Amino acid sequence: MSWIEQPTLDFVGSFDLSKLNIDEAFLNFTSNTSSNLWLYSLSSACYSCPYTLVSEEAFEPGVSKSLKIDTKYSTKYRFRTEGINEIANAQLTKNEYKFCDFEGDINFKEFGVYNVQMIEEDNTSKCIVTEAAAPVNIYLPLLIALFIYIALISFSFVFGTIRKHWRHCQESKGSELLVRESPHASVESMAPKIPPQAPPTTSTPPTPGMSPTLSSVSNPTSRPQRQRLKSLDTFRGISIVLMIFVNSGGGKYYFFEHAIWDGLCVADLVFPWFLWIMGVCVPISVKSQVKRGIPKLKIFKYILIRSIKLIGLGILYNTLDQPAQFGENANLRIPGVLQRFGICYFVSATLVLISMTVNFTKPGGRASKIKAAFQDLTILWISWIPIILILLAHFLLTFSLPVPGCPTGYLGPGGLHLDNNATVTKHCIGGAAGYIDVKILTSRHMYNYPTAKTVFRSDIYDPEGFLGTLTSIFQAWLGVQTGATMLVFPRPFSRLKRWGLWAILTGLIGTILCQGRMTGGWIPINKNLWYVIYNNSCQESYSNC
Repeated sequence: MSWIEQPTLDFVGSFDLSKLNIDEAFLNFTSNTSSNLWLYSLSSACYSCPYTLVSEEAFEPGVSKSLKIDTKYSTKYRFRTEGINEIANAQLTKNEYKFCDFEGDINFKEFGVYNVQMIEEDNTSKCIVTEAAAPVNIYLPLLIALFIYIALISFSFVFGTIRKHWRHCQESKGSELLVRESPHASVESMAPKIPPQAPPTTSTPPTPGMSPTLSSVSNPTSRPQRQRLKSLDTFRGISIVLMIFVNSGGGKYYFFEHAIWDGLCVADLVFPWFLWIMGVCVPISVKSQVKRGIPKLKIFKYILIRSIKLIGLGILYNTLDQPAQFGENANLRIPGVLQRFGICYFVSATLVLISMTVNFTKPGGRASKIKAAFQDLTILWISWIPIILILLAHFLLTFSLPVPGCPTGYLGPGGLHLDNNATVTKHCIGGAAGYIDVKILTSRHMYNYPTAKTVFRSDIYDPEGFLGTLTSIFQAWLGVQTGATMLVFPRPFSRLKRWGLWAILTGLIGTILCQGRMTGGWIPINKNLWYVIYNNSCQESYSNC
């Protein structure tokens, strides 16, 4: 907690604000009714859920009672005259036993103190909410940080401009001083000296099929300088900074964390960004090796070894959180982030290797304009076939595979979802994706703490499972396609034009599939399940960058 968010008062009446943590507030209830009441709540993060019982203790008439509440997400509260059921689903949809609702008039905020009066008069019941102590502004640290960053950028720009102008003035003064000290200097003497040309080398010409380097045309001892792709390095740096920030808590702001289930938050962008960056590098790296004359079999061996290393490091990393056990009590998690990186790299790099040739460039000469315009796609057409088959397999398994005890094609988090419907249990989380992982890995080798578990009361689910890996391959392949565009079209305008079209196309497809909604569409935006619409949303962000 930063000093900016500290409450101005330590006590408000009998309430000790120092006992509140981040995203917490006090509610003080006073019941002016003739019967007992029970409090139920419904968080906005738990969409299509029923109200759940907050406390088993009843609110008795004429008795005051206080509670600490979570303010991270906006929450609806409802008092009922019956509190036997912990989960009130179909009964609440009929407003049966309902006394009053409250949440809309005041949105409860961090470190606030609120009074809630339950009143019953003239055969009507209502809840009146008043603010006893104002909450803190949780967005003030973000505004201050934004102001500091803008000030630093502005200072850097102004300082750089002044420094550049000062250097220009110094160089001009130096030239004038040189002319004054040498008044008889001729124009030829002031001209820049051209170094003598080196004698011809006796090095052998480059091997056919290999691109000439500086060492093959000039000095045999010199090494060619490798140029970095600055735009990709910048994007990689932004992704690393963002990864460190969100993994460190993201300031406890919910929009910097992972989405509970459907939806897209800042932390959900990090993983696909790195996959895309990896995909961009693949055709550039493979082309360089092919042009150097390295046999494709040797390149494939390198791809295989690197993939195995990534998968092995990922499994070793899983042992840090939970020490591995072996035998009958084995509980080592098999899937993971690095494991998915290894699989996606292996598939995408192998497909690029199959399509790669020495002349992996834009066609020239008599090639038609239409063929030239789509060269970055046509040179990879063979590799697009298995990618489309992978997407088709993911679609058929997701929407056609029968899952015992769950609706076929179910895409939700299970548990409380769909008003705690009897046809959807906590084991239905992820639908076919969760079912396949449980059958292959068993629950002892999966991630036990999915984001939906606490909110929806779901079962275990691994976000890096098998079915999501199929669409993750497509995510990396979108990066491969971007890298191919960079190789084929060297002009910046040609690249931007194509990436702009990609952004429009993927954005339209994603909007249609999710019907312009966070949840409830045909295919929702979901990082846990990694549906193809999630790839489209992330691809649009890359193209816009």
